[in-house]
Amino acid sequence: MNNESVSPAVIINQSDFVEKLEQYYLEKSKKKPYTRVEITKMISEIVTAKNKTQTEHRREYHLLNKYDILTIGSKSHLIRKSDDIQNVEYIVPYEDLFETIYDYHVNKTGHGGRTKMEKAFLDKLNVPRSAIEIFLTCCKTCNEIKSSSKKIVVKPILSSDFAEGGQIDLIDLQSLPCGEFYIVTQSA
Repeated sequence: MNNESVSPAVIINQSDFVEKLEQYYLEKSKKKPYTRVEITKMISEIVTAKNKTQTEHRREYHLLNKYDILTIGSKSHLIRKSDDIQNVEYIVPYEDLFETIYDYHVNKTGHGGRTKMEKAFLDKLNVPRSAIEIFLTCCKTCNEIKSSSKKIVVKPILSSDFAEGGQIDLIDLQSLPCGEFYIVTQSA
């Protein structure tokens, strides 16, 4: 048996996700998440603004009030400014949304829905709700689970006279069939 890891493209098609996300931001007037280039530029602007004694521009003032830099080793990360040191919320670049959401969706929440994923991201990563929703529409496993969990409509048998007919108990085994049998009947 081969123990190769399953690639994300098997369960979720990355190109479909990126295409739908691009389409969403083209149609909606919502601001697109920051790209790696924009985040790198913001980090350098924050560093230069921190070195100044006075903020001269509105953008510098805005960046210093809203964001901060967390340096781990030689890598700098853009984080949302907070008084709570324990909860650091990283700003996820647009290019990394798929990998980040995939990791949380499959590995950390076990194909959890939107609410479960939002709680997992809460106070850790800044991921837009729209990206999570689009990702969930692209997940083949979740869509198969949704389509297979449809309820079967049961229609009662109506009789026109009292004590006409008998009673049959049906036990539905469609979710767990016994060989080729899906229904067990018992008459009384």
